[in-house]
Amino acid sequence: MAPLRRAHGFIHRPILWLALGGFGAQTALRLRQRAHQRLDSIPKSWRFVVVDFTSDAPMPDGLPSNAGETSDEALSVGFDREELGLLDTSQWNVPGLADRIEAGEPDAAWLREIVHPAILREYPGGEALAIPAMARVLAAYAAFRNGERSWVAKIRRGLEYLAQDGPGRQKLLQAGTPGHLIDPNPVTQVVLIAGACGGTGRGLLIPAAATTTSLARRIGPVQLHAYISVGHYREKDGREFKKAALSQSLLMDLERVMRPTAHVRFPLGPHRIAETHSRLFESVGCIDASGPLLHNPDAVVERAVDALWYWYATRQGSALSKSRDNIRFEPRATLAREEMT
Repeated sequence: MAPLRRAHGFIHRPILWLALGGFGAQTALRLRQRAHQRLDSIPKSWRFVVVDFTSDAPMPDGLPSNAGETSDEALSVGFDREELGLLDTSQWNVPGLADRIEAGEPDAAWLREIVHPAILREYPGGEALAIPAMARVLAAYAAFRNGERSWVAKIRRGLEYLAQDGPGRQKLLQAGTPGHLIDPNPVTQVVLIAGACGGTGRGLLIPAAATTTSLARRIGPVQLHAYISVGHYREKDGREFKKAALSQSLLMDLERVMRPTAHVRFPLGPHRIAETHSRLFESVGCIDASGPLLHNPDAVVERAVDALWYWYATRQGSALSKSRDNIRFEPRATLAREEMT
């Protein structure tokens, strides 16, 4: 099938895909594969940043192959170094970091706002990666230690690329992209993809959103959207009860940050704070891993890609997402109070 036929309905929108944790990374990889299949390349109007631990670094090997797809094509879907904001815990002595926090050393004491040093000592090994508080403290420390190589710097560069006067829009025009295929809305869309049951996605969704909002103040307007998986989409491992608790707590936090005066604060260094004082997301989408999707990771990710492609890559989905009635969101607690009065 000819590329233009496969790309029917596609619209170029400036989108920064921010993939958090395993579900986010795998969904982003499949999304890139979908774009490569239908457009023969990753759109110039898209940028990706993946935040995960080096032990779980996303690899294109796990992508489902289609008839006629070569290994070279699969590799072209993989992330490059600029797109990977990986957290390498092997660089740090976690118990030593706890000692430095308690000692009040300036380059570590600020982390106490995120996690108590006793928790750092309790989880020094790989099991720490499944704990949201540990993901937050290690992401914050990486932002401070890694400077321009950090996930925060890569988000900033992605926003700069997609800004109204950035190179991304200019490259679209230079490539001869027809004007009717370019979304006239100059606002960059930031889509954060995370699993509610995983330590990284659960722990970093709201801090990463606050960080992006803070960065955007000096770059240009953005609209943030969250897309999360809830329920047990991975194979059974005996920790389903704990994962359900993580998922429920994230849903409660999302209700809080969708309020008009929501306050989120996330330290990124001894003298650097990401802070917001308003509704954090323009919209929140969710895929529930129940029924045929229960413990079926491939099916969940594929269904997520279908939804994301429709809402953000097609003209029809883009128009529907801009409907005022469609994006309206009220916290359930507020609705409950209104129904009682």
